[in-house]
Amino acid sequence: MDICSLYVSECEERLRVLYRGASLSFSQIIAIQILARIVPALTGSSGGKVEASHILVKDQAKAEELREQLLKDPSQFGAIAKQHSTCPSGKNGGSLGSFGKGQMVAEFDKYCFDRETKVNGISPLVKTQFGYHIIMVTKVPEAK
Repeated sequence: MDICSLYVSECEERLRVLYRGASLSFSQIIAIQILARIVPALTGSSGGKVEASHILVKDQAKAEELREQLLKDPSQFGAIAKQHSTCPSGKNGGSLGSFGKGQMVAEFDKYCFDRETKVNGISPLVKTQFGYHIIMVTKVPEAK
């Protein structure tokens, strides 16, 4: 059991005691209830944040063409993003910085947080409501 799980268990136990008539201050009760709900959300199954870059285009054929170029030379990811991505992140070579699970659309998250995703690998096309993404995850959380 990790430290966050232990802390939540302790909070839950304190709530049980409280409701059996033990005396805690009102502010302690509120803080315990908040932490009991927030801590699990902050320690979601992802275990942390990833860093990734992407190239977004509307046209599937164009996305496939760019992906083929990247499979041959992944070092061109930033330059291709700057030239072709329709996302504002294209100006930064497609870099999205770091983000946690649930901060991006589901299809995007699914690829970025998949255990099989290789760091600095070129994704298959990922279709979302915004268009077609080519994703490169550049950093994943360290294994514990």
